Amino acid sequence: MTDQTPPPVRTKPSGTRGGRDANAPIIVAALYTAGLLILPFLATLAGAIWAYVARGSADEDWERSVLTYQIRTFWMSMLYAALFYFLAFATMGIGLILYIPLLIWYIVRLVKMWIGATRRETIATEQSWLW
Repeated sequence: MTDQTPPPVRTKPSGTRGGRDANAPIIVAALYTAGLLILPFLATLAGAIWAYVARGSADEDWERSVLTYQIRTFWMSMLYAALFYFLAFATMGIGLILYIPLLIWYIVRLVKMWIGATRRETIATEQSWLW
């Protein structure tokens, strides 16, 4: 007699898709936060690379939205920092004052990243140069 019972169905653990972590926006936000607090450039660069890789396989709109927002935050912060560095050099240090608004801008974007990633919501202003 043969056994007719079907093999057990294997399910993926929650939080993963195809061996990839579904919480990539949270990981990227954590790396950006670490970049602000601990390793200024390395952690942020690692977060941007992670966001690029994860965005390619993102299945949901909210995930693509948050990852796009995170990628844009990286590139805009690099552009603003380079511009402010040039102004600081050209004005013999007076341009360093501009780093304070840049820090505030970055912190506001970090908060929006965390909110979008934890609530799994799209970011309505993902293409904005401001907040």
